[in-house]
Amino acid sequence: MLWGLCEFIHRGQWSVLGTLTGAIAGLVAVTPASGFVDIYGALVIGAAAGVVCFFCVVNFKARTGIDDSLDVFALHGVGGIVGTVLTPLFANPKIAPVTATMWVNAAGALAVAAYAAAGTWLILRLLAVLTPLRVQAEQERIGLDMSEHGEMLAPKA
Repeated sequence: MLWGLCEFIHRGQWSVLGTLTGAIAGLVAVTPASGFVDIYGALVIGAAAGVVCFFCVVNFKARTGIDDSLDVFALHGVGGIVGTVLTPLFANPKIAPVTATMWVNAAGALAVAAYAAAGTWLILRLLAVLTPLRVQAEQERIGLDMSEHGEMLAPKA
């Protein structure tokens, strides 16, 4: 719901797609906390993720120039980090005792992010030896459905 509210404030309209995207962000964020928080903690973590992920989606592509058509990093990467960092804050000791702090979890999230970035970079460098990682500019202009597959949906008249 907060994603939709942010969208309404930012763009002047509330969309079903935005609301559902916010729900996905909330579900991703509560996943690391699922065995440790009660319903109230889950709601707060999900709401926080909706707001943080919305602003990441709005700013990520513009600042990085990365083509993330489904906003995967902004939803899953950032949402997972939000949930990981907030888990100790909202953990319910009656459900499961958590001895970690937000700082410990933040350090862990940064370590995992560095490991994933290094591994991804290495895999991409190895793949670049075998095949180009990007299509030609003309193929991109035409569209990959047509240039790579030879077909596309015709626009409705």
